[in-house]
Amino acid sequence: MLLAIVRDAKLGTRFADKLVKIYRLNGEEDWILIHIEVQSQEETEFPKRLYIYNTRIFNKYDKFVVSVAVLGDSAINWRPSQYSKQVFRCSVNFQFPVIKLLDYEQRLPELETSKNPFATVVMAHLLSKATTSNRTERKQQKLVLVKRLYDLGF
Repeated sequence: MLLAIVRDAKLGTRFADKLVKIYRLNGEEDWILIHIEVQSQEETEFPKRLYIYNTRIFNKYDKFVVSVAVLGDSAINWRPSQYSKQVFRCSVNFQFPVIKLLDYEQRLPELETSKNPFATVVMAHLLSKATTSNRTERKQQKLVLVKRLYDLGF
C-alpha cells in the first residue's frame, strides 16, 4: 500500500513509517488515515517530506490524513511542526503534531508504571541513548525491557 504512494518519488528515497486506518466509534462508515513518521535526526526537508506524504496519501484514498511526527533525535530545540509555502497569493500551511521523545526523559517513573506498550518503546529509545558508551549497562537495560514486555503479556 505505501509503496504505491512513494514509489515514484522524485526527491529521493521515501519511506512512510506507519500508515494506520481507524474507524470511528460513533457508527459512521467514515475513516481517517493516521500517518506516523519517526525521525531520529535533524533534517531540513523533514516538514516538506511530511507534507508530500500527507498529500500523496490523501490523493490516493481521498480521505483526511493525520500526520504525526515522532522525533527521536538529540537536539532539544529541533521541533519542526509545519510546512509553509507561498507564491503570489497562493499558499499552503501544513501543520502537524510533534511527539519529542526527549521530553519523556524526566517522566521515566511514569513510563515505568504504564501498561501501554508504547511506554516501553519510549523507554527503550531513551535508555539506548543513555547507555551508548556502556555495553554492559545497555545489555542489562534490554533484558529489563524485554522482561517488562513479557510481564505485561506481550
